[in-house]
Amino acid sequence: MALALSNVPEALSGTAGMRLASRSAIYILSLWGAIMLLSAATTTVSFHFLSGFSTEATAVLKAYGAGALITMTAETMIPEAFHNEPRYSGILTAAGFATLILVGDVADRTHF
Repeated sequence: MALALSNVPEALSGTAGMRLASRSAIYILSLWGAIMLLSAATTTVSFHFLSGFSTEATAVLKAYGAGALITMTAETMIPEAFHNEPRYSGILTAAGFATLILVGDVADRTHF
C-alpha cells in the first residue's frame, strides 16, 4: 500500500507530462492500466515464491523496500517541497518517517 501511495505524485507528474506531449487519454489510461496489471501479477508471484523466507530475509526485503521509498522521496519530492514550502519541511518529513516506523511497529505487535 505504501508503495502504491508513494507513486501517486509520480504518476500525476508523468500524466501531466504525457498530456503536454499530446498523448491521448486512451494511451495514458492504457499505459497506467498495463503497469497496474503487471505490478499486481508481480506482487502475486513474489508473494508465492517469497512466502517461505525466514524472518531475517523478510527484514532485509523490507529494508530494501523502505530504502527505495526514501530514495524516491529524496530525489523527487523533497527538493520540490523545499523550493515551494517553508523551511520546516525537513522536520515534517522526519516526523512522517518516525510515524511510519511507529505504526509499523504497532501493527507488527498487534498482528494486523
